[in-house]
Amino acid sequence: MVQCSLPLALGMVLMLMPMLLVCEFRPLGGVQALSTDMAALLAFKSAVLPQGNPDDPLPNWVGTDSSPCSWTGVTCNSDNEVVRLQLSDIELSGTMPAQLFTILALEHLDLSLNALSGSIPLDIGNLTRLNYLNLTANQMLSGPIPLSLFGLFNLQSLDLSYNSISGVLSSDIELLVNLQELVLGSNSFSGVIPPEIGTLSMLQYLDLSSNTFSGTLPVQLGNLVNLQHLDLSSNALSGDIPALETMSNLEFVDVSSNFFSGVISPQVATLASLTYLDFSNNSLSGPIPSQIWGMTSLQELDLGANALTGSLPRELGNLINLQSFYLGDSHLTGMLKPVCGSIYASSPYTSKVTAAPTHQGQLKTEQSSEDSFAVGISCL
Repeated sequence: MVQCSLPLALGMVLMLMPMLLVCEFRPLGGVQALSTDMAALLAFKSAVLPQGNPDDPLPNWVGTDSSPCSWTGVTCNSDNEVVRLQLSDIELSGTMPAQLFTILALEHLDLSLNALSGSIPLDIGNLTRLNYLNLTANQMLSGPIPLSLFGLFNLQSLDLSYNSISGVLSSDIELLVNLQELVLGSNSFSGVIPPEIGTLSMLQYLDLSSNTFSGTLPVQLGNLVNLQHLDLSSNALSGDIPALETMSNLEFVDVSSNFFSGVISPQVATLASLTYLDFSNNSLSGPIPSQIWGMTSLQELDLGANALTGSLPRELGNLINLQSFYLGDSHLTGMLKPVCGSIYASSPYTSKVTAAPTHQGQLKTEQSSEDSFAVGISCL
């Protein structure tokens, strides 16, 4: 039998103790993340879904599971951290609990098409890895955008449309340097469009429609050279419509239903990729620039409800891809050369009628008592 002296045995224990301590007490990141994220998700479900709902849209969200990574709408990374929540259109209601914003690895959060209410919590600023945030069409989300949201520097897509969010759009929008999509339409924003929005050089999609933004358009908007979609319709914007020629990637432009005045710049015709152009329902005057009739990529053109003057040229027929054209409530004269099969003419005092071209291939517009008329073409 081998015997060890007491000093030797104590020495061996002392040498092994640090290893034992490490093995026993070192926290495991994945397990810790699972525990924290699962608790946060269960708290979120409890807050936004009624208890005992027989039509529970998240039936597999149960605390007895070892991991939430297989739960409906949940995606985890290789470290077992929850990185994606896709919970659109499942009848969530109530306010967003603070626990949701402790899921610190979250990169994608979609809670759209629900009935969430209250304001966007300040704690949303904790989600510094977030690159996608979609809260559209909750309708009862209200209050201003919390300033903490502008600290989410990794955001690439932000959609808060179709809610009741109010206040001004902060100049801190310039901090979202990676933003590619900004959709704030159909809310209650007011004030001016901040010039700092022009620093978002990666922006491709901008929708600020159906708010009460006022004042003139900032010249810095022209710095958005990667922009493809611009919708500023249904606001209270005024002044001239800028030429937009620096935004050469634009495919869609809608600035209708504002208070823009002045003439249409011929430089708009340099937008070679433009398929949709709507300047209707403003106070634009003067003739339609002849360069417009060379925009062969146009599919939809609406210049109606302005104070445009002059005559319609035969060159209208050059718009070979045109599917929809409208010039309601203007002061134009002349005859319209049809560019496709169905042509209609109407005035504010008559219902829309359909007419066939004359044997000369032209159609006279109907004149109203105020010397204005509507001309429309539909090729759909």
